[in-house]
Amino acid sequence: MKEGRASDTAEAMAAARAIGSVVFQKPQILNDPYARHFLGSRYAALFALVDRLGSNPITRGFAALYDRWLPGALGWVLTRHRFFDDAINDAVARGAQQMVLVGAGYDSRAFRQAALANVRIFEVDHPDTQARKRRIVQQVVGPLPNNVLLIPLNATQGDLRKLPDYGFDLSKKAIFVIEGFLWYMPPETARSILLAIREMAAPGSQVIFDYILPSVVDGTCTLEGAKAHRAYCERRGEPILFGLNPNKVEAYLQGVGLTLVEDVDSTQLRDRYVRGEAPKIYPFLRIARCTVSGGD
Repeated sequence: MKEGRASDTAEAMAAARAIGSVVFQKPQILNDPYARHFLGSRYAALFALVDRLGSNPITRGFAALYDRWLPGALGWVLTRHRFFDDAINDAVARGAQQMVLVGAGYDSRAFRQAALANVRIFEVDHPDTQARKRRIVQQVVGPLPNNVLLIPLNATQGDLRKLPDYGFDLSKKAIFVIEGFLWYMPPETARSILLAIREMAAPGSQVIFDYILPSVVDGTCTLEGAKAHRAYCERRGEPILFGLNPNKVEAYLQGVGLTLVEDVDSTQLRDRYVRGEAPKIYPFLRIARCTVSGGD
């Protein structure tokens, strides 16, 4: 992202969640009623049109056109976010008392997930994005909830280790959420972020992140949508730099002190949330959920 302005990517993700929440009400993949408030004029106009029409063949047709441009992008954003929601609820049920959102963007979970009402939430992101988010939240819901803290740390420079200075409790279970973030990092930076989390996380804590296939990084992936997605990221000035082989992800995580619990692909996301209907889901992105050893 450019210095002095909020993240365009964060706004694009909010637009996908807002539009998808309307278009795919049946099945309801995701319901994010706050995402619409973070849209600038261009996305806001598009959302207003979709919201006025509701879920019908016309808006489904719009989603189909979106799939022709970036086949699987909208479905990936929606099902990924829903999976993360469910994983967060599971972590809280298993005793997580803290949540760290790395590259939080315009995440609205603090307002819409009841399970987080008594969980300390640390949102880590760029100060420009956080400043815009704070202004909008103030307008829409009022002051930030007492359990939410926006922290302008740079995770790419090892700043996550400063979390205890902001009240993160090293002795309590936590869930670390890294959504749409690691694959933009150089491999050594991605590894250092996971190592920093491992150092701070109490036993039994959970870490969840999405990852991309190495063939997308080097441009050889032939799966539908891969080349379009790679080109789209490069045009936005955010090239894809880090990929993982699903056959090696368990060993990779062991190398940073984490234990793989679940590795989910697009087929599994479709089976859980879409039940055979549109939209398409990127087949070259996956989600890894893991735990810190020594706990339940």
